[in-house]
Amino acid sequence: MKTGFSFRTKSAFFLCLAVLLVSTAISYPYHKSVSQKIMESTQRQVIRELEFIHQMLTREMQFEDVEALHGWLELIGRGLEFRITYIADGGTVIADSHIPQREVWAMDNHAGRPEVMEAREKDLGVAIRFSGSTQEKKLYVARVIEGGGAIPSGIIRVSTPFQEAKDVQSLLAKAFMVLCAGLVAAMFFLTLFLFQRIQKPIGEMIQAIKSIGSGNYRQRINFNTASEFYPLGQTINEMAQHFADHVEEISQQQQQFQAIFDGMQEGVMVLNTNGRIKSVNRAMSRVISSPALSVGRKPLEAVMSLELQDACDRIMASSTNLGRQPIKLQLELEPEKFYEVNMVRIHERDKNLGAVLVFHNISELKRLEKIRQDFVANVTHELRTPLTSVKGYTETLLSESQQDKETIQAFLNVILRNTNHMVKMVDDLLQLARMESKKAVYPANPVNAAEAAELAWKECLPLARSKKIQIENLLPEKEQLVLSDLDQLAQVFRNLMENAIKYSPEGSVLKIFSTEEQKSFTFALQDRGQGIPLEHQQRVFERFYRMERHRGSGSGSTGLGLAICKHIIQGYGGKIWLQSPNPDGSSGCTFHFSLPKAMVSGEKAAKKS
Repeated sequence: MKTGFSFRTKSAFFLCLAVLLVSTAISYPYHKSVSQKIMESTQRQVIRELEFIHQMLTREMQFEDVEALHGWLELIGRGLEFRITYIADGGTVIADSHIPQREVWAMDNHAGRPEVMEAREKDLGVAIRFSGSTQEKKLYVARVIEGGGAIPSGIIRVSTPFQEAKDVQSLLAKAFMVLCAGLVAAMFFLTLFLFQRIQKPIGEMIQAIKSIGSGNYRQRINFNTASEFYPLGQTINEMAQHFADHVEEISQQQQQFQAIFDGMQEGVMVLNTNGRIKSVNRAMSRVISSPALSVGRKPLEAVMSLELQDACDRIMASSTNLGRQPIKLQLELEPEKFYEVNMVRIHERDKNLGAVLVFHNISELKRLEKIRQDFVANVTHELRTPLTSVKGYTETLLSESQQDKETIQAFLNVILRNTNHMVKMVDDLLQLARMESKKAVYPANPVNAAEAAELAWKECLPLARSKKIQIENLLPEKEQLVLSDLDQLAQVFRNLMENAIKYSPEGSVLKIFSTEEQKSFTFALQDRGQGIPLEHQQRVFERFYRMERHRGSGSGSTGLGLAICKHIIQGYGGKIWLQSPNPDGSSGCTFHFSLPKAMVSGEKAAKKS
């Protein structure tokens, strides 16, 4: 009679073998990863303890002598269950928490220890090595520390036995082995018992459930009504339908909530009841560099602000009535990055929610407020100087009845000059106000830019001759027609030329040139002055923002010329900017502005045809 293992037994055997191989293939990398994590966690813990001891020791560094330091290390070492060693710069051990003070002098010189050498190079040293004094493997972490009082500078080192981590790894390996063995045994006997009767229906249901679990809620099981698995199959079908309905409803709600949450312009941070970050919206990525890594951490770890963390602690610790009142604070998280934070405590039954923080970016408001303050201060300063002069000379004329005609004439000329300066300033301010108003009209006509530049240079010629400054006109002879107004375009050229003349050295040459783009012309005026520092280049087009302290002595201008140029150019759809140093690398400034091209009638007709 021929004997052998049955198909069921062989199938169960190979299935268990496959389960064993798969579980081993999965568990081994996981075991290795967990073991590595345990070692890294142990190292991080020791480093944190060292940082804690380093901070405490830095604050308590004013010891009377080495004996006091040794006693302090013994006290801290007993509390933290770590060995703490203080090594002077030369490698001499002067205090050790686990060695009596009288025996410390007999210890070896530690200058050649790996962790000490690494700490001197990188400020922090880590080593895992065999300890000759304790005859066991230890983890050593060392860090440089500054001395104080009677204590010299040196290295503070913390050590701990590494056997505990090894024991945990060994226990974890045994647990994996027991788990695999139990799984294989259970699978073997269960397969032997059920294999023949339920192989096919179970296989169908497994495939259906896997399909449903992967998201295919349309999957259904079709059993004969006489089958003993028919009720179970129908239940799985109903479950799949319920899953489909619930998942659809939850998905819609989630999409709506996420769209609202991410669509908010303000950054939102939700804290749990432990005061840790539960979730953030997309706008918070402008505040937090790594939103995903911040979940589960304290707000201080995501946003470096002690004021914010203190406010979070206060609102989380507040009573029910007080906690319902929102807390508002303003933070400068980065240079010129201001946020207004509204914090509200949540007092609902849901234990997963503690507070909601809304970050509103008010950097632009702060910038405009600063501009407004600078504008008021500058206007006050610009008007006070000529008014003081007018007042002084007027009082002098009124106080003395007998004055010669020449003196009176000189005084009146000074008064007239300062009055004209104030009138020009007021006229420029009125012009700016008209340009900024929504009702401002910019009549756009085809204008030859070269003609406007020539008119501007004629007006600037007396000032240029006084400083022996010439202009190198590189504009092409061909007409460059732009959409603008002749007088306003000439004013732009004149303001730029006056600035260039005032801030250029005597005998220098100004250069004016242009480039042609597809739909616009770009004009540039280059001087050879001292230039404008980079940090001020974005503000020179503001009202009264002048650079005399950087570019030379006072010029007597109103400080509004570049602001007027900016509004004129932008009013015709162009833009204005500057380069300093010049594009060729020389000192000075090059002001550029662009204007759209104007099509003549022939071009329009050709386009229509």
